[in-house]
Amino acid sequence: ATFAPKLRKEDGRVDWSKSAEAVDRHVRAMTPWPSAFTFLGKERIIIVRGGPAGPGDPAGPRGTVLSVDRDGLAISCGGGSAYRIARIKIEGRREAEAAAFARSGKISPGNLLA
Repeated sequence: ATFAPKLRKEDGRVDWSKSAEAVDRHVRAMTPWPSAFTFLGKERIIIVRGGPAGPGDPAGPRGTVLSVDRDGLAISCGGGSAYRIARIKIEGRREAEAAAFARSGKISPGNLLA
């Protein structure tokens, strides 16, 4: 048997420099607790569901919002890949579709998630 260290809340932070497949595995591993999260400015965004979206923008910084559409948010990841966020939860609010959050005008292509 192998012992693993106890998970802390900080372990859920998404590292956008990893490939979209690695980000997807991280999100699934951290759901429901401690939850995978990222920041848009000072606002904490919890990623509930998503998946690899195909090729990204290898020239842009990792964590950049590439597109916003009815399927969610496409985020640039390492290795020239992209991750599509389908469902999110803003701290203190209910879980919602990422596209609905984007319609609120708080996020648009070019924004950087940290």
